[in-house]
Amino acid sequence: MILEKILRDRNIIGNDEQEQAVRTVAEHFISNDPEQLLMHIAGVGGTGKSHVINTVVEFFRQCSARSKVLLSAPTGIAAVLISGYTIYALTLLP
Repeated sequence: MILEKILRDRNIIGNDEQEQAVRTVAEHFISNDPEQLLMHIAGVGGTGKSHVINTVVEFFRQCSARSKVLLSAPTGIAAVLISGYTIYALTLLP
């Protein structure tokens, strides 16, 4: 299965919190649940937030569904690290 290979290749297996976050997103996608899934990944610097997010993006890329994921972060630096947008830019706040 694609998910298991990605989890192994990215060394997510064994880190329960990271694995749970990635599996939650992947299982929601696989289930074809039409309800939007919003997930907030939080933690201090160096806890693996970007690693989890990049793993989720890789899962969607390998499922030919990269366009179904929008990424945002509160600051420009954080947005650059995940190849996303600032919350401000994504929501088009005035």
